[in-house]
Amino acid sequence: MARIITNAQIPEYSLNCNKILVMKKILFVFAFIVAAQISHAQNTFKQDVMKMMEVSGAAAQYDVAIDQILKNVLPEKQAPLKADLLESIKLLQDKMAVIYMEEFTHEDIKAIIAYYESPAGKKFAEKSGIIFERSQKAAAEWSVGLQKIAEKYRAN
Repeated sequence: MARIITNAQIPEYSLNCNKILVMKKILFVFAFIVAAQISHAQNTFKQDVMKMMEVSGAAAQYDVAIDQILKNVLPEKQAPLKADLLESIKLLQDKMAVIYMEEFTHEDIKAIIAYYESPAGKKFAEKSGIIFERSQKAAAEWSVGLQKIAEKYRAN
């Protein structure tokens, strides 16, 4: 059986509807504020991850790789290729940022940045390109020795 609302009950019914609408609006505004704060926190976190990659010397390693690639290209094609490579690196850095954000807390990233901004961290970042090149050479030499060891134990 349907409930019949009398004229005396209409103001009360209307007041309840207004309260519900006001509560919905407040809830919506609260949800929007929370979402905005989360978004801002994520953007700040990502900006710190990007800064960490910069101060760690990762950018210098990209520069070394780009220089190596450009050596194998005609001079007139180097500028457009470099632009394409830099755009590609931006995409890679975005993907890398997601990985760092999944594996480290924002506080961890801030601590890593603090290290790389210290004298020892600056020196480590400065030397990372040289260490990378020298490490590749050492690994290549080690690989030759490893092949000799493997040959020694191969079945004839």
